[in-house]
Amino acid sequence: MAHTFWNWMVSAAHAASAAVQSAAHTTAAGARAVAHAVSVAAHAVAHAVSVAARTVAHATVLAASTTAHVIAVGARAFARSVTTAARTTAHVTAVGARTTAHATSVAARTTAHVTAVGARTTAHATAVGARTTAHATAVGARTTAHVTAVGARAVAHTVSVVTRTVAHATAVAARTTAHAIAVVVRAVQRRLPANTGNPVPAIAAAFVLIAGAGLLNLWGTVSTISRTPVPDSLPPVLSLLERYGVTATHYARTLAAVELAYALVILGTALLLAVAVREKRRWARIVSAVLAGTALFYALNAGTGTQSLAAGLGVAGAAITFTKGAAPWFRRRVLSVQPFPPLRHQTKPQHQVEAQAEPLQADPVLARQAGAGGDLRNL
Repeated sequence: MAHTFWNWMVSAAHAASAAVQSAAHTTAAGARAVAHAVSVAAHAVAHAVSVAARTVAHATVLAASTTAHVIAVGARAFARSVTTAARTTAHVTAVGARTTAHATSVAARTTAHVTAVGARTTAHATAVGARTTAHATAVGARTTAHVTAVGARAVAHTVSVVTRTVAHATAVAARTTAHAIAVVVRAVQRRLPANTGNPVPAIAAAFVLIAGAGLLNLWGTVSTISRTPVPDSLPPVLSLLERYGVTATHYARTLAAVELAYALVILGTALLLAVAVREKRRWARIVSAVLAGTALFYALNAGTGTQSLAAGLGVAGAAITFTKGAAPWFRRRVLSVQPFPPLRHQTKPQHQVEAQAEPLQADPVLARQAGAGGDLRNL
């Protein structure tokens, strides 16, 4: 029984194996058929695709060749037309340039010829005019030089005659004035009181008056300058200076500086004369008198009241130096000192010297100077 079952199992297994083999064979045969059909279809499709690709490629190559040929033919035709047009344009341009150059050259030659002819004509006319003008200028210059020389000689002669006349009149007037001043001074000295013996007060008064005249003139000048208004414009004679930036203010300041400098010079001169009078300089009397008289004459004619007063003080100070009281101040002083007498050798030399010694003689001028109020060096 067991054996039967085993056989049955073997038979079943054999039948199953046979069925499986049949199924596998059938499946393999189907698979082979499907694979063959697929391979045939793939070969057909690949052949169709290859034929289509070759056809498309041939058509494409043919179209590209046709297009390239057409383009090449068009480019050649266009290049030929461009070259022909360029050649034609270049020829026309060259012909026009040659024509223009020829016309320009002809016009330039004609213009140069006309210009040369005009320049020659103008130069000839200018030369003729210059020669005529130079001749006329030379003739006029000679005539003017001759007239100027004659006029200059006449003016020089007139000026020389006038100068000589004025110099002679001035010399005569100066001599007459000096003589009159000398006469007046002598007359004044004769009528003044006698010498008091002490000239210090007179010299002090003269010193103060002469120095005060300079100070008063300076004060008057400063006062006048401070009250002088500034003009609105320059004088007509100096109007040209406005181009260089000079204004009326500059002109007024310049005049004020000149007047102040003139007043300072007068002050310095007055102080110098006052010091010279104090130092017993006899020339200071004459110089101070002449300058004071001149200043008084100018102040009375064209000066102000302050200037006239200052000149009057200077005249008064100079006049004091010519008085008899101030005369000893300017007198030359010579110190006379007598030496001791020679000594003799005796038995008693001391008693002999005391007996023979004589007192010194005092100088009367030094005695007056050493008296009360007579120290002239302390002035």
